[in-house]
Amino acid sequence: MRVLGLRSKKKNMNIFKRLIISGGLILASAFTHSVLADDYPATVDNTATVTLPAGVSDSDLTNNSATDSNNLSASLPTLGKSFNASSILSGQTSLLTLTITNPNAFPLTLQSAITDTLPTNVTTSGAVISVCATATASSNASSVTFDSGSVIPASGSCSITINVSSSTVGSHLNTISATNAAFGLANVAGSISDASDTLVVNNDAPVAVDDSATVAEGGTVSTVNGA
Repeated sequence: MRVLGLRSKKKNMNIFKRLIISGGLILASAFTHSVLADDYPATVDNTATVTLPAGVSDSDLTNNSATDSNNLSASLPTLGKSFNASSILSGQTSLLTLTITNPNAFPLTLQSAITDTLPTNVTTSGAVISVCATATASSNASSVTFDSGSVIPASGSCSITINVSSSTVGSHLNTISATNAAFGLANVAGSISDASDTLVVNNDAPVAVDDSATVAEGGTVSTVNGA
């Protein structure tokens, strides 16, 4: 079964058991076993069993094993999005930043890509500027993507920054969303909240000037919207 949401998280469990056998012989079994969780949340049971040496008998076989149960849980990551500047003139650029924050004490590996589809008439301008060392990103004219296989570090975050531009005047709402399954957290209750921000594009056309003038009584020249 494929590991969901965790490639490197291991739960170490120590089980110590002593078995006293008639005649004063003591056999001890102690070991550390690493278990990789299949799903989150989940319970991992680890059982140690003592095997008697050849020629040794035990009158009570019911106490020859012990089990340690460990509850494994996970929290959902958060998404972030911002435009800087949030208001531009037509044709100018704004710096788009996308962020994924991992609140867990173990890394999260993207099981599928997370794509931010830009609003109509908003496009990327140039290549991805930065992204954390454990993640990769790609972009085209209409979207920006955290690639599948990217690792969001434990108690850390990864971000993409890239310039975007638009020549279409108006407010452009941009929303990024992701499923729990994209992080291997399909069994975790709740859902990952969307992140949104709005880019406002303003008209940069020159203001019309009326240079008409009138002569007021007494010979004074008055100018309207002009000099």
